[in-house]
Amino acid sequence: MLCNNHLIVAPDTNIGYVAMATSVISYLLVLLLVSLVVFLSIIVPIVVRHKRKSKEQNNQTGPIIQFGSLSILKEIKELDVRLDFSQSIIKGLLEEDFLRGQCLISKIGEGWREHWKTKCYKQFLGKFCMKANSITRVIGLRLGEFPEAQYKAVFQVHNIDDNGSISGLMEIKDSINDKEIVIIDGLYGQGGKFGTFENLISDGMDRLGTEFGNFVISNT
Repeated sequence: MLCNNHLIVAPDTNIGYVAMATSVISYLLVLLLVSLVVFLSIIVPIVVRHKRKSKEQNNQTGPIIQFGSLSILKEIKELDVRLDFSQSIIKGLLEEDFLRGQCLISKIGEGWREHWKTKCYKQFLGKFCMKANSITRVIGLRLGEFPEAQYKAVFQVHNIDDNGSISGLMEIKDSINDKEIVIIDGLYGQGGKFGTFENLISDGMDRLGTEFGNFVISNT
């Protein structure tokens, strides 16, 4: 085009449109990729936990004595009970990973770790012992925090799922030499349906105490 004896070149608008379209497509692809990663990070753990839960429920046949005899419990009045979460899987995570995540989302931050190890621990232990004691009292046995007791029972928590259901193994030992007297495997307590995760676990501990109490009575 000529104007006042000068040549004016009209801009190629197609190049601008192509660049804009390429930029939009790139943005959409990145957005899609991020969405896919987020989706998989949420769905995959849920599927894994669901399969683990189904497998545990299918394999749940009730407690069994792997070693020793519960007859010693007829001879004592108090049993020192402790809970061990050190090797547990909680919502698909090792205890330390679970605690780290809770500290990140909790209003009290790192204070949640102390909350778990003190307040929650006592709540869970209290629920377990209270329910078990309502059954074992017929043989004169009390469960609780009795550091001077001749025997101690350590419940090794193996798994806690999303609804607070608990599975694990109970080891009863001589308090003096830490010698194993009895090992009970296959203990399970169905979790709750409503409330905080801690409350759901408390419901599981309550039912676990019932199962343990009945098992003691049936095998002493």
